[in-house]
Amino acid sequence: MRAAHHLLIVSPEHSSHQSPLRQLALYDEFVIGWAGSAAQALQLLAEKQHTAVVVDAPLPDLDEATFCRQARRQGARMPMMVLGSGGEAAMILALEAGAIDYLARPVRANVLMARLRAHLRQYEHCEAASIPMGRFLLRVGEKLLLDSASGKEIRLTARETDLLKYLHRAGDRPVSQSRLLTDVWGYNAGIDTHTVQTHVHRLRRKIGDDRRTVRLIVTDGHGYRLASVDAQRSAA
Repeated sequence: MRAAHHLLIVSPEHSSHQSPLRQLALYDEFVIGWAGSAAQALQLLAEKQHTAVVVDAPLPDLDEATFCRQARRQGARMPMMVLGSGGEAAMILALEAGAIDYLARPVRANVLMARLRAHLRQYEHCEAASIPMGRFLLRVGEKLLLDSASGKEIRLTARETDLLKYLHRAGDRPVSQSRLLTDVWGYNAGIDTHTVQTHVHRLRRKIGDDRRTVRLIVTDGHGYRLASVDAQRSAA
């Protein structure tokens, strides 16, 4: 699967608990960034959009609850998960400070991955979600697509927003027009319509997605998918 999410892992350099975290690199749906301290993580969160944060407690400079609280005050909206062994009191503090989940060690990578996916599915449906798409950033609640290459802000309709969200969740798998009609438009299967083609054409024109550049939305067989992150960056 094409990397679709930017994951920030906050873990001390010599942590003895990094094994399941490093295994997340095997799941290529993530672009993974690392921070060795709370201070470094807060700086990275201020500079770059991420779609999830995993905190490997304890951190060298802040406790996990304080980090979560400061990240939220700084404007972080994405899911934040904490891996720790501080017991029930530490879990309650972290959750009340802004963490969305607290997993007690030991935890296996596949369990951590499943929880991350579940939280990201919920996050993408919430009004506060900001979803990186290569050089673009989709702000779900505002129905706004930001082009980092040009600084352009593109206003979207509710249907265009839903379409981009759906294609993003599909990763690098093309989605057929019939599937989009059923899942995004709510049409019955078997209906012959040009609805999807028309909406994709209008959206491409709106964002300047023409044949002279690598498209955000790629036609693949009888369906569509988002362009790979690397392809979009090389065209920026």
